[in-house]
Amino acid sequence: RHEQLGRVFVRRGPNAFRPLRNASGLQSQLENSGFTTVETTSLNMQQRRAIFAEARVLVAEYGAAFGNLIFCQPGTIVIDLRGPSLEHDLTAANLCALLGLRYIAVLGERARFSREGFAPDGFSVSESQLRQVLHTNT
Repeated sequence: RHEQLGRVFVRRGPNAFRPLRNASGLQSQLENSGFTTVETTSLNMQQRRAIFAEARVLVAEYGAAFGNLIFCQPGTIVIDLRGPSLEHDLTAANLCALLGLRYIAVLGERARFSREGFAPDGFSVSESQLRQVLHTNT
C-alpha cells in the first residue's frame, strides 16, 4: 500500500505517443515541491484507485491515465500537461467538470511537426509556467 499521497505527478510510460520531452526535469521540480511521482502502467487497479482517491493535487501528462480521474474526490485539482496538438480536445475538461474536479490545462510547445500535423517527437512544458500554475492554484 502507498503511504497517503496528497500531491501526485502521474507520468506516462516510456513508450508513450506524444512524449513530454522534459518530464524528468519537471519531475525533479515537482518532487522538490512535495509531489510523489507514479507511473500508472506499473500499478494494479486497486493501487491506482487508492492513489487517485487520496490525491488532492494531480499533475499529469494527458493520456489514458485520465480514466482514473473517476476515483478522485470532488475538489481535487487536476493540472493537465498537454501538447498543442490537443489544444482543442475538451475530453479531460468535460470529465473533470462532471466529477467536480478543478481542471487546469497547461499547454506545452511541440518538439516538431510530422507531415500529418502531429508531434510524434513530443512536446515540452516550461518549468516556470508550471511553477506559476502551482503557485496560483495550490
